[in-house]
Amino acid sequence: MTPTSIAPLLEASGVARSEDEVVELIRGVLAAPEPPDGDAFELTGTFREVDVPSRLAFTFEWEPADPDDEETVAQLALEMIDDSTRVHLRQGPFKTEARCALHRDGWTESFDKLAELVTA
Repeated sequence: MTPTSIAPLLEASGVARSEDEVVELIRGVLAAPEPPDGDAFELTGTFREVDVPSRLAFTFEWEPADPDDEETVAQLALEMIDDSTRVHLRQGPFKTEARCALHRDGWTESFDKLAELVTA
């Protein structure tokens, strides 16, 4: 995959990502353009583990942070099953159920886009 092919996976609702922004994410920081609601944000993180092709772990933090935000760690494990791949995701800790739900919804949307991309 290239930054261009990864961009659709990182798309927030109504906010398009450029190839340059995806490259910034790969470097560890993603500065998103101002979304339609006018609240600009930045997602920062550091890769903690990269074990190609089976594991990826990274920190995840919003700027500016919501009062209920704290740095979380996202861990992805990929498991080959026949001619498909199962992705296991863990992320936390979260201060509130509302923040957990926000991330769960974001990951669900991203995985839905991944499914569309790989079946296209």
